[in-house]
Amino acid sequence: MSTVVVLSLVYALVAVTAFVAGLVTDTGLLLLLAAAVLIAGVVHVATRLQGQGPVRVKDEHDRSESIARHGNVPPERPRGM
Repeated sequence: MSTVVVLSLVYALVAVTAFVAGLVTDTGLLLLLAAAVLIAGVVHVATRLQGQGPVRVKDEHDRSESIARHGNVPPERPRGM
C-alpha cells in the first residue's frame, strides 16, 4: 500500500475511534476532536496528492518525445547497427 493510503487509513481510524468514544462517554469534546481529525486528515492527504498527477503525465510526455526523436534504440548502441 502506498504511503497516502496508509495515512488516510490512520486518520480515518483515529477519527472513528474518537467518534465512537465520544458517543459512548457522551462527551462533546471527543466528537469535536473526531471532526477536527477528519478535517485535518482530508486537508493533509489532499496536499500530499496535489502535485502527483501532472508530474507523471509530463514524464510520460518527455519519454514519448525522446522515443520519437531517437527511435526505440537504447542510447549505448548507434542507430545504424
